[in-house]
Amino acid sequence: MRLFPRPLHGPRPILALFLLLPLLSPLTPATAAAAPDAVSAKIAADLDATLARGGPTDFFVEFTEVADLSAAERITDWGARGRAVVDALRASADRSQRVARATLDAAKVRYDSFYINNTVLVRGGSRALARTLAGRAEVQRVSAPTSFALPPVTTSPPAARSAAAVEWGVGSIKADQVWSRFGRRGEGIVIGSIDTGVRYDHPALLAGYRGNRDGVVDHNYNWFDASGQCPGTAPCDAYVHGTHTVGTLIGDGGPGNRIGVAPGAKWIAARACDSADCSQTDLSRAGQWMLAPADSTNRFNRPDLRPHIVSNSWSGIPGPWPNLWYQRIVRAWRAAGMFPSFAAGNSGPWCQTTGSPGNYAESFASGAYGQNGHIAGFSSRGSAYGSPVKPNLAAPGVDIRSSVGANGYQLISGTSMATPHTSGAVALLWSVDPSLIGNLTETTRLLNQSAVDVSDLGCGGTPARNNVWGEGRLDALAAVELATAGTHGTVFSGTSVVAGAKIVFWGEDGVEYTVHSGADGGYSIDLPEADHTAQVTAYGYQDLNTMILGPGQWDFALEAAPRHAMTGFVRGGAASVEVLDTPLPPVTTAVDGSFAIPDVPEGSYRLRITPANRCLAPQTVVVFVPMTPEIVLTQRKDAFGYTCALVDRPYQEGTTPVALTGTVGSAKVTLPFDFPFYGTTYRDMWISINGLVSFHPVTADDTNGFRVPLAENPGTALYPFWDDLTADNQTTITTRAITTTTYIVEWRNALITGASNAHVDFEAVLSANGDITFAYRDLSPTNPAELGAAATIGIEAPSPQEDGLAYSANSPALTGKAILFQPPRRP
Repeated sequence: MRLFPRPLHGPRPILALFLLLPLLSPLTPATAAAAPDAVSAKIAADLDATLARGGPTDFFVEFTEVADLSAAERITDWGARGRAVVDALRASADRSQRVARATLDAAKVRYDSFYINNTVLVRGGSRALARTLAGRAEVQRVSAPTSFALPPVTTSPPAARSAAAVEWGVGSIKADQVWSRFGRRGEGIVIGSIDTGVRYDHPALLAGYRGNRDGVVDHNYNWFDASGQCPGTAPCDAYVHGTHTVGTLIGDGGPGNRIGVAPGAKWIAARACDSADCSQTDLSRAGQWMLAPADSTNRFNRPDLRPHIVSNSWSGIPGPWPNLWYQRIVRAWRAAGMFPSFAAGNSGPWCQTTGSPGNYAESFASGAYGQNGHIAGFSSRGSAYGSPVKPNLAAPGVDIRSSVGANGYQLISGTSMATPHTSGAVALLWSVDPSLIGNLTETTRLLNQSAVDVSDLGCGGTPARNNVWGEGRLDALAAVELATAGTHGTVFSGTSVVAGAKIVFWGEDGVEYTVHSGADGGYSIDLPEADHTAQVTAYGYQDLNTMILGPGQWDFALEAAPRHAMTGFVRGGAASVEVLDTPLPPVTTAVDGSFAIPDVPEGSYRLRITPANRCLAPQTVVVFVPMTPEIVLTQRKDAFGYTCALVDRPYQEGTTPVALTGTVGSAKVTLPFDFPFYGTTYRDMWISINGLVSFHPVTADDTNGFRVPLAENPGTALYPFWDDLTADNQTTITTRAITTTTYIVEWRNALITGASNAHVDFEAVLSANGDITFAYRDLSPTNPAELGAAATIGIEAPSPQEDGLAYSANSPALTGKAILFQPPRRP
C-alpha cells in the first residue's frame, strides 16, 4: 500500500506544490507594515485567483519568526526538554501572531493557531483580509491549504498464519536476534504513528497500546483524531494502512503472527489521513499533538507524554525541490528528542523522487527492498536540493505481512511498510541503550554505520553511500552491537551497583558526551579514539573526576557522601520544600516556618519553595548541606504592579438578573462609577457565561485560554472562574451595586460543563479604587472541578501588553477564601 501522490511518469518532476510554500528563514519579526508592492508577492497565486472569484476561503498565514530551540536540546530530563520546546514555540507564536489574531478577532473570522510551525489557519477569509494580513511585515506567506492524494491501494488476499518464527522483514533486519541476545524488545520506548488511524483492539496490537492499562483502556493522551472522522472517541481505521504499519512497529499476535519489530514498545497514534488523502491541516494538527499529546477534549497537553519516535508512512509530491511546509514541525520534534522516521515515497525507479518531508536533511527516510534482497522498483530514490543522500537506508517493504481490520493479516508493499521497520529498530536500539534516547545525531550515526552497504550508482553516489540504497540495508542487530561496543563499564560503590549515575566525558576536541548508568549500573557509549576526562555524579555519592585512556572497559567506583539533616526556615507563610534532582519527597513547613529533611548526602542542592498561598512567589535557591538556609517569601507582582492576597470577606449575593442562559454568550452592563484597570478607566463591561468579565466585547466561544497572560485570551479581563460553564435552569447570573463605589457580578449555581454534578457560586467585586475581589461559596473540598481543576483564575491587561496576574490555571487551588487583587498605589 502506498500513502503517496502518484509517481511521476517522465523525467521532469512537477514543481507546483513546492513553489506554493517558500523557504523558511529565521528573520526577526517587525511591527511595521510591508511595502504595498510586496503584498501581492506574499499571497500564493492559486489562492489569490480563488479569492478573486469571491466567497470566503480557508488559507494559511505563515509567520517569519522561528523559535530558538537550541537550549532545549541540552536538557537531559525528558519531561523538562519537551516542556522547554513547547514553551519556546508558544512564546514565539504568541509574539508574532498577536496582531494577526487581533485582526481576525475584530473581523469575527474563525481561525486555528499552530505554535509548532508558527502558522494560523484562517477559516473562511476574504481577499481583502488576506491582503491585510499579507501586508504585515511579520507575515511571510499566505497560501491555500493543500492535501496529498493517496493512490489506490493494492493488497493481496488475507494472509494465513505464518509458518516462520517471525515475519521475513523482522528476521531480515535481525530484530529477533536483538531480542534473544540482549533481552530487550523495545521496553520503555513509545512510538507515535501519524497515519489513517489504528484498529487498537486488533489482537496483535491491543497489548502494545499505551492506553491499555491492565485491560482498562484510556484514550486520553494516547489517541488523536485530527481528521474528526472516527465515529466515537476510540481509535479507528476506515482504511487498513495505519493498522498495518503499527503492526510492523510493535505487533505480536502470538506464534505464527510475530509481525512487529519491537513488540515490547508501546504505541500511540494520530489520524491525519483517510482513504483519499492526508490534508495539510490535519497533518499539522497531528504533528503538534505528537509534540504535546492532549486529553480527549484536546485542552490539556502533556509534553512529557510525547513519543520517543514518530513513524510517518506518508509523503508529499516527489522532486528535486523540497517542500518545506513540514520542516518546522520536524525540527521541533528533533529539538524535543523525538526521532523523525519517514517513508521515502513510492515514485521509483526515477531519480530525484524522494518526497517531502522524507527528503529533508532533518528527516530519516526509508526506501524499500524485497525478500530477494533487491531494491523495490517503486522505491523512491535521489536526494532533494540541499539535502544529503536519500533515502537514508532501505528496509523491508515488499509483501510485508501485518495486521489489518479487526483480527486479520495481509501482505502489502510500499516504503510505508519499510518505515516502521526502521522506527522499530530505533526503539530496540534505545531500549537496549537508554542513554541514546533523544540523542538523534548518535542514533543516526549508528544506523548509518551499521547498515549493510549495497552498491547501486544508478542515481549517483558511491558503492557505500548512494541515492538508491542510501547507507545500505537496515541491520538492527549490528546497530545495537555497535552501540554497546566502544567505551563501557559499570558504576558501583562497594559491592553495590549505582543506577542513574550521570557520566560526562570531555575530549581534547572540547565535545561533551553524556551517558547514564542503567538499572544494573552498566553504561556504554561510542567515543572517538582519544583520551577523555570523565566526571561521574550520582545522588548520595561524592563526585568522581578521572581520566580514561581511550575506548575500552572503564568501571567507576564511587564513595558514599556523608549525610546530614537538611534544616532551614521559610518566612512569610506555609510552603512546600522540594530538593530538586533527588528522590527525596517534598516536605511542608511547620507552623513556625521550619523544615527538616533527614539523611541528606552532603553537597549542593537546588531547593524549590512553593508557597501554599499562590499570591506569594515560588523561589528556587541553591543551598549547601549541612548549612541552614532561611528563605523569605515575597508577594507575586505583574509588570504593571498588581498584587494579590487571600482575605476573609463575606459573600454577598447579586440581585439584578442578567439575561444569560445556555453554554455561550455575554451581556453588556454599565458600572455606576469609573473603574481603573491597567492605567485606563472603564464604565462598560461584558459578563460572560463562562466565568469572566471583560472590558470589551467577548466572542461566544471564549472558554479558558489556560495561561495568563496569553495573547489569544480575551484580555482586558477579570477571570474569577474562567471555565467551560453552562447556565442551566438552576443558574442565575446577577449584578448589584452595594454602594456607589462597589459593584458585584455573581454567578450562582453555574454548572461546570462535563463535570459530574459540579455547580459553583462565585463573584467578582469591583471597587472604584481599582481593587478587585473574587469570592467563592460552598466549594466541595473533594470535587477538583469546583476547586478550579479546569479553570483559569486571575486578571489580564489589555492586549497586546502581555501582562497579567494569574492565581491559578487548571489546578484545584481554591481554598474558600476570597482573593483580593490590588493595583499599585501611585503617589
